Amino acid sequence: TIAAAGNGDGWYELHTAYNSTAYLTAAAGWIEAASPPRTYQADTCNTLSVTSSGTTGHDIINVLHGLSYARIQGNYHNRPAEFVCGATAGRTLAHDPGSIARAHKGLVGVTALTLTSTQISNLIGTAAAPGKCGNGYFYVGGVGNFAPGRMASGEWWDVIRNDDSVNSDIEADLFDMVRQNQIVPYSDEGVALAEGVLRSRLKQAKAAGIYQEPIRVTAIKAANVSTNDRQRRKYTGLSWSAVRVG
Repeated sequence: TIAAAGNGDGWYELHTAYNSTAYLTAAAGWIEAASPPRTYQADTCNTLSVTSSGTTGHDIINVLHGLSYARIQGNYHNRPAEFVCGATAGRTLAHDPGSIARAHKGLVGVTALTLTSTQISNLIGTAAAPGKCGNGYFYVGGVGNFAPGRMASGEWWDVIRNDDSVNSDIEADLFDMVRQNQIVPYSDEGVALAEGVLRSRLKQAKAAGIYQEPIRVTAIKAANVSTNDRQRRKYTGLSWSAVRVG
């Protein structure tokens, strides 16, 4: 099953081959609920992706969009053996978070499609109205162009990946802080340690081009934490917010 194959850490993005609508739907549902967070490039060769503006349940890209899936990137290509998902991943995942988006990339080993303006609009929508938020690799100005790099929900792929990267790094940094200290006191001094780790990671995320000011960190004083959390040595008073660069 998809769940059995997907167990374990060490991977982030799922690709599947020669997909049926049922298989894509099942894999997408699993990814949306997966922990730790992951993403899925769902390739389809269903021509409804480009011939329909998004009014039929047989159009899998429209189905994924209707479910508002934030971790699924639906791609259309008429040659499934060319694996547009793999080519897109190879072009982008080797770059650090904050340094790349998936829009307007040339792909190796994938034939660019010749689509009409209506077909492009059916697949990816327009800048003002992204429609069903599909993606494709097609000619623009005589060159192959992958666009637009959106997830089924309409969010940009790089935004999802950037946030996942920062959240994963924060979790790892806080774990390292606990391991590297004999004890982290449940006091304002201990809170300051955790706050310092968080601020350091957010500073790095800013330098990487992921976030911009205002970046805010809130750390509740140890005395203001609930008795129940204190007894469990659980601190939930650390929170943050930031403005995404893009």
